[in-house]
Amino acid sequence: MNLTIREIAPTKINKYLAKLKCPPTITLRGQNEDIIGKWELVESHTIDEFCSLLEDNSCDTIVFEFAENNTLKITGTTKYWKEGVYKYSYILDKNRNFAELNIEGFDKAFNCFVARYKMKLVQSDSRHERKFFFIRIK
Repeated sequence: MNLTIREIAPTKINKYLAKLKCPPTITLRGQNEDIIGKWELVESHTIDEFCSLLEDNSCDTIVFEFAENNTLKITGTTKYWKEGVYKYSYILDKNRNFAELNIEGFDKAFNCFVARYKMKLVQSDSRHERKFFFIRIK
């Protein structure tokens, strides 16, 4: 059964989605900390020592599909993500309140925060911080 975001999501997420150029129309509730499923990239935020850039990716149709066999299929391409199939590891650390996500081809792990409707990936080093915001679509 397909439900619109308005039918299943709380008001806070509806307000967030209303700001996007092309908000996803279908989403599913998942379990907190459960990465398995399909996620659509809706926003990117890059911060460096000189500027902060917030990009609306909702019209780009970048989809991440995490499978139980530790493969990640990325559909669509941006300057940071390339379409393809990758191996990943997802290590939940209850003491730190987030998970560590390692994706094949990236030299640094992402801090991963997963809630029922949304996911945030954060990658930082001494010069940059990148944040990627996703909505669960399946």
